[in-house]
Formats: sequence, structure tokens, C-alpha cells
Amino acid sequence: MLNQNENYIFDSAFECGNLDVVNKKGPNEFDLFLRSDSNTRRSHQWFYFSITNKIIGKIKINIQNLTRPNSFFQKGMRICLFSKRKFEDHEILNFRGGENIEYKNSFLSPLYHKYFGVESNYAEKIIFAFHLNIILTKKMIRCIFHFLNHILTLIYVIF
Repeated sequence: MLNQNENYIFDSAFECGNLDVVNKKGPNEFDLFLRSDSNTRRSHQWFYFSITNKIIGKIKINIQNLTRPNSFFQKGMRICLFSKRKFEDHEILNFRGGENIEYKNSFLSPLYHKYFGVESNYAEKIIFAFHLNIILTKKMIRCIFHFLNHILTLIYVIF
């Protein structure tokens, strides 16, 4: 657990989590700094972390230390999110979200900043990921497992 205050808990203590520092800027606004990727020259482009919110409403997130001059976010791509509540209610495994996403250069350093807002209709844990293009539902997952089961059965019969 990285940072805990009265309403939000930030976490990346799981495999591939790369959140390093969280600074509270306002009641519902936070500056985030990412850990460098392994085996790179301090590259910061992707992110993977979670926020547990204890209240319903909007939160503004500012990722402060991205290193690439261009991003798909400049062309309208949205952030990939996972919400347990949305999964339970609508069988959606992950979805694109975020409001007012901006990706721009900092005038003070060679780093780039991403700003976005997220609104939650529930007090819940939301997981943020940068680039997860596949959106699966429970039905699709069952179909994939059913297909793989048939493939494995065929392989077993052949050999």
C-alpha cells in the first residue's frame, strides 16, 4: 500500500504494479510518479496500479513523469480500467474510461504529463492499466475455455 488518506488508498504492491510515489494535491486530486521500467533507460510510459475509493465521486489523477513525446492518448485513446462492481453487475471484465485526458509536455522538465479524471458511482476498488486492448465478458471467457477444452481433448485423442 503506497498512500492512504481519509478517502483513497493507492496500491501497486502486485505483479507489474509500477506506482512509486503519490502526493495529494487537493481533496480529490493527486500527483502520481511511476517507477522506472526494468532494463530500460528510465522509461516511464505505461502504468498499472489500483485505487480504492471510500466515497462516490470524481478523482483527478496527474501522472507526472512520463518520458515519451507522443502518446495514443493525444489521439483520443482512453485508459483501461477494471471495476469489480461493474464486472459483477454487467459482466464486463475491463473497459475504457477517464475524462478530460490530456497528455502534454512540462515546461519545467523534459518529462511529459498525463492528466485525467475518473468518476466512480460506487465506493470500490478500481484498477488502472495503460494498454489493455482486449475487452472480455464472462460469456467470452467461458467460450474461450470451452474452445481450449475441445482442443486439448483432440490433442489427447490424437496422441
